Amino acid sequence: MAARPGVHEQEPARLLGAAGLPRRGGSLQGDALLVSPLVTLTSDFGVGSPYVAAMKAAVLAACPTAQLVDLSHSVAPFDILGGGFLLWA
Repeated sequence: MAARPGVHEQEPARLLGAAGLPRRGGSLQGDALLVSPLVTLTSDFGVGSPYVAAMKAAVLAACPTAQLVDLSHSVAPFDILGGGFLLWA
C-alpha cells in the first residue's frame, strides 16, 4: 500500500496522532521516573569470545547508562529458531 503523496512532509507528531496532546514545558517534575535502558544480549559468538566484549563496549559507548543482561552467547551458529526460542522463553 503506497503512502499518500506528501504524507511524509507533515510533522511527525501529526503523523503519529500526537498533535492534540498537551506539550510539556521545562524540566521533569513530580512523579516522573527516569529509567536506564535495558539491553539483552543474545548471540552465537560463544562464551569466551572477545566479540561479546566488543558488542558490550559499543552499546555502552552509545548509551553509558544502559543495563546489560547476557541472555546467552551459546546459541548454535546461525540457529535463528534456537535464538528465537531463547527470546521467547
